[in-house]
Amino acid sequence: MGNDYLEILPSGKVYSTKMIVISSFCGGLLAGGYMMYQNFKTLGEARKANLTVVFTLCALLLIGSTSFIPALDKIPTIYYTFIFT
Repeated sequence: MGNDYLEILPSGKVYSTKMIVISSFCGGLLAGGYMMYQNFKTLGEARKANLTVVFTLCALLLIGSTSFIPALDKIPTIYYTFIFT
């Protein structure tokens, strides 16, 4: 009974929220999505890991497709950085 909590500890590296936000800001959407994927995978939550990949790729395609809309060229690029983050 005293050792039950040891079974739930992750066996790999788990990234903090702060690390994920900083990597998303500096490295982009894929960096943050990858770190979240690794967290879920390390914690044994395969379904959430797979959903993270799907949502990251959909968000990347959606935000990337806005570059083909001429009306959105007026938006400063710094806003895209915050959207990615």
